[in-house]
Amino acid sequence: FYATSERLACDARDLLDVGDDDICLEPSAGTGALATMLPRARTTCVEISGQRCEVLRARGFQADQADFIEWAATARANPKRYTRVLMNPPFSDGRALAHLREAATLVASGGRLVAILPASMRGKELLDGWEGEWSGAYANEFSGTDVCVAIYTAQRP
Repeated sequence: FYATSERLACDARDLLDVGDDDICLEPSAGTGALATMLPRARTTCVEISGQRCEVLRARGFQADQADFIEWAATARANPKRYTRVLMNPPFSDGRALAHLREAATLVASGGRLVAILPASMRGKELLDGWEGEWSGAYANEFSGTDVCVAIYTAQRP
């Protein structure tokens, strides 16, 4: 678990462009570094750790304790879609792309997804049919690691 830095969270939030009517999702929410940038009453958090879910709930969020990939498969059966998704998925074992693609299935038409991803993915088209854009690279944003990341912003047509 690597918490998102405040600088990176603020930059990602600004790209998300949340409006007064947007319904938000934060997959793999951790302790809420990104979620705190979103409207609490209109944000659903998903987190695998029970302890971190308790932190999210104490901060006033709806927090579902689940593996996001499994949660998304169940959520797709529900007609509810999110208009904004803000995420910093796990990177190991190719999970970043898997989490990104699962989150994309939950975005409403015209919705926006902003993801913090490994910089090695930068420049690639990740979501077929979506309009995507990459930020520059960020280095040394996670304590205890030297991973470089970039922010991917995608708009669903």
